[in-house]
Parts: sequence; C-alpha cells; structure tokens
Amino acid sequence: AEYMGGTKGLRGSRSTGLGLSNSREFIARLGGTISVVSSTTPGSSGTVFTITLRLATAARAWAGASAAEPSRPRDLCGERVGVVPKRTLVVDDSALSRRVLRGMLSRLHIEVDDAADGEAALESVLEAARTNRSYDLVFLDLQMPRLNGRTAVARIRAAKLEFEPIVVACSASAYDNDTEELFHSGFDGVLPKPFTQAQLLQTIDLATQRRARTQSAA
Repeated sequence: AEYMGGTKGLRGSRSTGLGLSNSREFIARLGGTISVVSSTTPGSSGTVFTITLRLATAARAWAGASAAEPSRPRDLCGERVGVVPKRTLVVDDSALSRRVLRGMLSRLHIEVDDAADGEAALESVLEAARTNRSYDLVFLDLQMPRLNGRTAVARIRAAKLEFEPIVVACSASAYDNDTEELFHSGFDGVLPKPFTQAQLLQTIDLATQRRARTQSAA
C-alpha cells in the first residue's frame, strides 16, 4: 500500500512535533519506507512524502510491538511500579495530539477529558475541584494560545486546591526546555513528543512520585 501526502495549502500550519526522522523510524519498524521530494517550481505539488508499506508485514509488526508493550511500567530492577490515575485532563491546541493521547490513556481504562488551551484547562480543573471530581492528572502542552502551559500550571498551583493534580508538560518543545526549570514552574513530569506507551506509563509513575514528595515536603 502506498500513501502520498503533500504540503500544498498547509504553509504556516503549526507542527505537532512529529518530525520526518521519527516518522522514518516508526515506518521502518513496520517494514516500510518513506521518501520525500520537494520542488519550488510554481504550480508544483511542493513537498510530497511517499510512504510504502506491505500491509501484512506492518500488521504483524504492530501486533508484535503491542504484545511486547508492558501493561505497567517497570523500574530499573524490573519490578512493576506506580498507580494509574483514574481521571485525566489532556490539554493541547492540536486536535490530533489530543486524540492520540486520549487513545493511549483509554487503553489504560482512564477517564479522559480534554481542552484546547490553557484557559479552558484552568476552568476545567477549577470546576472539577468545585464539584468534587478533581483530576488526578493533567497533561499540558507548553505552547498554546490564550494561556500557555507554564502560566496555566502556575495558576493551578496558585489556586491552592485541596487535591493538587499531578501535572505533566507534554510537548515537542520539551526537548528545548530545562527539565529542572519546568519542575520549578510547578510541573511534576516532562513527556517530550513523540513518545511510546511505555514512556507514557513511566512518566506517569515518576510524576506521581514527585508530586507525593512535593506534598510531603510542604
């Protein structure tokens, strides 16, 4: 099977952080190839990506990867660790990114809500707290309109909620930010895009532990 996607008409669109190198690695794992051809000639298709997959091979590779994926993360000693939160809020101005993360969390049987920017996220967190349905975990994109991730987490912490949610910075730009600085800003974990299910689980575990330590020290 072959899929060709061009960028014509998409100039100025916002990246979701899934670069060509990551796409090539993922497609290679499925036994396929990806190539790119670019042209600046007026009237041309611009940049065209061509993906070639043998569907039977890809299906076997995907099934094998899913079977090998742990249902719970493991620490360095191989022991299963952590507890999966029950209610989660996913905040990202990219509908695609929200849908992908919702799907991964749903596999863990977690109740998931979402919001498209920091302002809506803050309203959702405060409303959930008022109605005794507080979120256990919040994933915040760092770069969003109206209210960015740093400002949103600062306001969540400033609200002094009875139940403080675990907040994870989930962004392609997380690679460019100092992790300790993000922790100091109020985040409990950092999850750079793209990520695997295992990386997601490990980040939830580490962020849960950091939040517990922060509350104990308060």
